[in-house]
Amino acid sequence: MLYSSTALWSILPDLDLPPATMRVLARLQAVQQPGGLIVESQVDIASALGLSQVTVSRSMRTLRDRNLVIGSRGSKRLHPLIAGYASSEDYERAAIEAVRRDDIPDITVPLYVQPPPRVGHAPPLSAVS
Repeated sequence: MLYSSTALWSILPDLDLPPATMRVLARLQAVQQPGGLIVESQVDIASALGLSQVTVSRSMRTLRDRNLVIGSRGSKRLHPLIAGYASSEDYERAAIEAVRRDDIPDITVPLYVQPPPRVGHAPPLSAVS
């Protein structure tokens, strides 16, 4: 059992992750090595979750875009602030080191800007008296 921060749970609603991506993230947290190293392949993740490889690939892209997963095919890991560690002391050391190195990206939350209505699709205007 790995120790991990509850930081992810506090920002999870703001991340607006699709259900399949949430399932992939949960799987990554379940199979991670101490420090967040992910050794399971996307094929294995898809098989374990009963998802298509395309769905897992899109989910991984979303997780990388939000910086929840860092790295590439050869070396993927969960962001240090949401990764699991052998002890709370290991977590604290990793967090301090990440801040000191300043090379770990911030977890990003999508910006929502409502696009203008398309021509012909806007609701009709009405007078208010």
